[in-house]
Amino acid sequence: MGNLLICKSYSVASRGDGILNNLTNKVVILLWVLLSSCSNLVQVDPISCAKDSIGKKYLVKIDESQKRFFITQENLNVEELKMIIRNVGRCLSHHTWSKKWSLSVFSDKKLAGYKDDPQVIRFHKDEEWTKGYLAEYDSVSGRLILNPVFKPMTSELK
Repeated sequence: MGNLLICKSYSVASRGDGILNNLTNKVVILLWVLLSSCSNLVQVDPISCAKDSIGKKYLVKIDESQKRFFITQENLNVEELKMIIRNVGRCLSHHTWSKKWSLSVFSDKKLAGYKDDPQVIRFHKDEEWTKGYLAEYDSVSGRLILNPVFKPMTSELK
């Protein structure tokens, strides 16, 4: 349930004299190409789509039970993060995760996790985890919170 359907697209170019010079022929050929290519619809899993939207460079892990993506951005780029959030939202718009997912952004992948995760607890000393928790997005509220633990600041997604 909730798979995206993507239609392969093609363009028809016109060159000089020939079959594509006639407008009727262009329309017929264009319709044929569109209809024949759309008969081969490709189903894309929304979670895979979301993973691709985030990118291997940033995605650390996914907690499917809590519907949360953990990502890293060494230096927080808010505009790039907003673009990722919008794209993930599009991927999940018809999925069971729609308006139920969240995303946590950390400065280093070793910090990516919940504050009580055993592999993260050791980073509470000297507030490394707190300072490395750069942002959080919650699709239920639609809010992006920068520095959610240390100095929270809400940013609009516009």
